[in-house]
Amino acid sequence: VNEAVKAYQARKLNNGKLGVFWHTQGSGKSYSMVFLAQKIRRKFAGSPTIVILTDRDELNKQISDTFENCGLLGKTKARQFIAASGDDLIYKLRGNPSFIFTLIQKFNKAAPDPIYPDHDILIMSDEAHRSQYGIFADNMTALLPTASRIGFKLLFSNPQRINYYERYQQIIENYNSEQNRATIEKTFMDLMDLANSMDQEEQRYVREGFSSDEELSLYDLLFSENLSKQDIQKIKQVAVDLLAKVKTKIAELDHWTDKQETKAAVDNLIRDTLWAELPECYDEVSISGYRQKIYEYVYVRYPEVA
Repeated sequence: VNEAVKAYQARKLNNGKLGVFWHTQGSGKSYSMVFLAQKIRRKFAGSPTIVILTDRDELNKQISDTFENCGLLGKTKARQFIAASGDDLIYKLRGNPSFIFTLIQKFNKAAPDPIYPDHDILIMSDEAHRSQYGIFADNMTALLPTASRIGFKLLFSNPQRINYYERYQQIIENYNSEQNRATIEKTFMDLMDLANSMDQEEQRYVREGFSSDEELSLYDLLFSENLSKQDIQKIKQVAVDLLAKVKTKIAELDHWTDKQETKAAVDNLIRDTLWAELPECYDEVSISGYRQKIYEYVYVRYPEVA
């Protein structure tokens, strides 16, 4: 958080690009966003508007409730700071509220008249690996050309990318072991190389023909060597279908990870889908293994409504 504060202090030197705040699953990312917002409002003069950007309604409610419960919104309820529509978002941005909570999809005005406020605007993008690309992100940049931006990214949302996490750990261990100038410079270069590699990896879902990195994650879990082109296309479709089914099922269940019967319902859905849709080259033993891997991934990745 302190490094992000330093980046904010130097925002004008870097054209508002504060960089990426990497985090791991369950590491308290929401509280990091709270602490960063609190420090910026406390340490710097003026009254910045801090925009918290998500891409799903449940995430928007979750993070706004966290800010409210931590006392950052004063006595005002979080719903007062949530943009109800694209027009409401622009209306709020033309004012100077302390916070705005919005979906990236609310930046839905093409070629908008740019807003040049007399105060700072900081955009914190939650799950930035999903929200910083495409037409809505372009609309946001066009609407707020002077805004500062920081992205919060999950270090490995795809379990097959554990090697990136291991590389990250090794870089930090090397840095902590000897902090001379040469080590600091090497650490910076290594982190930049890691970030560039991950950015390329995160865009692989587009090259593979998926609409999201989540679909790619399931495809990677189902992938096996020596598949035919036809089988590869088949498991890509299985990944898409299975993700949609799992999200629909979880949305129907209340706190599904808390009850044995709801956990069984999700597990059985995964089992039935794999048995019905995987190519014939997947035998009973392999399907059982893939079922377990996917269930464990879903359990960790989607503890609440997906």
